[in-house]
Amino acid sequence: MKRFVTLCLFGLLCIFSNAQTPRSIDVPLLETDQEKENYLKQLVKNKRNLIGQPASEVYKALKADGFPIRHMSTSTVGPWSQPDGIEYMTGVICFDKTIKEIEATNTAFLVTIELGLWVNDVDFWQNLPKHNWMEYIQKRTGNDIIQDISYVKMRLH
Repeated sequence: MKRFVTLCLFGLLCIFSNAQTPRSIDVPLLETDQEKENYLKQLVKNKRNLIGQPASEVYKALKADGFPIRHMSTSTVGPWSQPDGIEYMTGVICFDKTIKEIEATNTAFLVTIELGLWVNDVDFWQNLPKHNWMEYIQKRTGNDIIQDISYVKMRLH
């Protein structure tokens, strides 16, 4: 009986040690524009699951589902619309391509994540490190609350 229990436990140990966890699974990147657009349509359709959550949740979702974040920017209001003449950051924009890729292909998907923040945009950009600045943006905005998510396929002509 002891051998049977030992063999069962050893078998379970072997199974669990080979089980893939979410961190160990390599998700292939969405490659085609059609794959990306279909994914973003679903993301926006189901955005109610992310609204009210910290921005880190949408960053995790994009990464886990294979949407490439290759460039980031900020969404802003002002300065012309603000009494103090300052441009304020209200959210972030994630691009699926680098600036060079956008210039070469004249297209990109932009995912706009409106957050519950109101930060001087110039100060925000001046405080970014030269290296790993996109990771810094994600870390800096990770706790800010998602108010809306939208996307657009940008075409330059």
